[in-house]
Amino acid sequence: MIRKFANRVGKRWVRNGIISDEYYTCYVYGIELIISELISISNILLLGFVTGTHSNAVVFLVVFILVRQYTGGFHADNYLKCNICFSLCYMINMMIVACIDFNVYIMAVIVSIMGIGTILILGPVTHKNKMINETLRKANKVRSLILYVGCCFISVGIAATHRSLSLTIIIALLQIIILMVVGRIKQGG
Repeated sequence: MIRKFANRVGKRWVRNGIISDEYYTCYVYGIELIISELISISNILLLGFVTGTHSNAVVFLVVFILVRQYTGGFHADNYLKCNICFSLCYMINMMIVACIDFNVYIMAVIVSIMGIGTILILGPVTHKNKMINETLRKANKVRSLILYVGCCFISVGIAATHRSLSLTIIIALLQIIILMVVGRIKQGG
């Protein structure tokens, strides 16, 4: 469905002279990504609105998208699976936040150590279609470490007043690490 829509838009743009025929596939791919991202974000925001966890939804999106763009990790085979996996990550996050009573500070330390180790050893985990050169790999490793540790500090900083949001951050970071490991396993490494 997304691909068909993107193809229609791309063909219309070529027909109207907005883009040249040689860039058609690049634009179609870009349109597919934008639509898929909008659907994913809308799903999370809708789930947050329906469940009354809209603040958690926004925090989850910011942390997950910001950190994961540099860490990489598991990539689904198509847009539908990607959107389902992303929505499941949020729902699992919210179930854990709602149902399990963690000591936020201990959890933050454990997740920080796990995350720093995983990022140092595996990061960033790239997809076969999105390989990066060594310079960008090193830069992304540093960025992901800074963002990861920064999110951990924010989580600890808000834990006393916003426990639910603090746990949302911690669990999102843990999910990112899990997706890095799954992505590496899927690559065969």
